[in-house]
Amino acid sequence: MEQKLIENIEAFTAGYSVVARRSGNDAWELLNQKMEEAETRHTKRFSKRSLLVGSIAAVFVFGFILYTGMFNTGKYSPEIASEIASVKEYYLPDSSLVVLNSNSTIKYHYNNFTGERSVVLRGEAIFYVRDGRKFTVEFDGGKVKVLGTSFAICAYTGKFLQFDCMSGRVELDLDVQRKKVRLSNNEGVYVCGDVISPLHAVHADSVNERLNGIYHWDKIRLDNLLSFVGNRFGYQVDFKKIDTKRNFSGKVELNSLYTGLDVIAFAMGLEYTVSETEKTITFNANP
Repeated sequence: MEQKLIENIEAFTAGYSVVARRSGNDAWELLNQKMEEAETRHTKRFSKRSLLVGSIAAVFVFGFILYTGMFNTGKYSPEIASEIASVKEYYLPDSSLVVLNSNSTIKYHYNNFTGERSVVLRGEAIFYVRDGRKFTVEFDGGKVKVLGTSFAICAYTGKFLQFDCMSGRVELDLDVQRKKVRLSNNEGVYVCGDVISPLHAVHADSVNERLNGIYHWDKIRLDNLLSFVGNRFGYQVDFKKIDTKRNFSGKVELNSLYTGLDVIAFAMGLEYTVSETEKTITFNANP
């Protein structure tokens, strides 16, 4: 063991020489100095190499996070749809619940990097949003921003929109008049064409009844009501021959197309015909 240690020392010091005409102490001091300088150079080379490798790894990880968390924010899920005259419940990745009413669709995106949630809606749905980062619902005619709340949206087309906030707060960013509208607990609003209604009181029981096909209307314009019925069941509506500026108030059951149309036609003095081949409903005034 001792012999091996001596050999290692000799091998290590073989590359060093002592300048002639120096005392033994001076020679030993010079030798130690050179050994320390060599060790310092080795440490610096190692540190630079480690720093380079670490930097490359950090850039790779940061780039991966950017790609998966930020650059994929435009990727939405496939569409989730409800059938005509049916209701579909769907849980989003953050456990928020969306209840789709008849003939409605959504697609969504959850950003893993920011925690933000985005939904695109066509039709009618009730949202029960979990607390978290920003939650946005886009539709034809604008979008809604919320944090944690329950609310309902009817947005088959941008011509007639209905919003009902049952709890929490929502902010509507409407294309109509480029206006923002804030709703709090039990507040709602209609958008008819280019007119935004005053706020109205919202009753959660009444909103939830819509999932059973029961609707309560208070002075809804006839053209908006008939268009809503058509969209709910997947029909185009022709009401050119009637006065659509009249208002309808009352309860309508819309679990079947004909049940709803019979109630509206009787109350408003109308006749109607349905073409199943062309998927159209035509209204005329009673003679």
